[in-house]
Amino acid sequence: PDGTERMSEMFTSGKDWDPFTPAELAVLAKVHERLGPALADVPVDLLAQFVRSAPHTASGEPCVGERLEAALAWRAREGVDQLVQAPPVGRDEFEWLMPAGCVGHDREGRPVILERPGRDRQAVLAALAAMSAEEFVRQQVCSKECIRHFLGAASRRRGRRISKFVSVIDAGGIGRHHFDRRNVAFFKAFAEVS
Repeated sequence: PDGTERMSEMFTSGKDWDPFTPAELAVLAKVHERLGPALADVPVDLLAQFVRSAPHTASGEPCVGERLEAALAWRAREGVDQLVQAPPVGRDEFEWLMPAGCVGHDREGRPVILERPGRDRQAVLAALAAMSAEEFVRQQVCSKECIRHFLGAASRRRGRRISKFVSVIDAGGIGRHHFDRRNVAFFKAFAEVS
């Protein structure tokens, strides 16, 4: 069998994920040409995210291969795949200061994530003042990887791919002091890697 047939079997057999359409399989065949055997190691949820949300070139071709390749290189460089099992230094304090977690699921099965960044204004501001932008980004990336795991669990529970979550932000305690230049720079740095 050629690469397209193997990929078709690999990606349509999992009951936890919606099967790729013939058009998406054609995109995957092109990605396979670019990434080769490394494609087999890409988590299906990440692959589906890139295939289904890729911008297109002026000629209408999806820009999946290069974007996925860059994302995988970044994930490897930053050790993102290990963040849930080996959280960054200071994770307990970060979670206490800026609690976030799954508080349930909506009727579609999507996880509901509650974030409370203003829980203790003075402690949060002091912690942000002591933290570098790189440390802040790493903590936030760890939080998003946890959400990715919630999505996988929700998908398995529902027997279909769930790729979105509901975000509820409790803004109590947040004020203009949270938005000084340094803190805004932190959120911009995180937005660049999101």
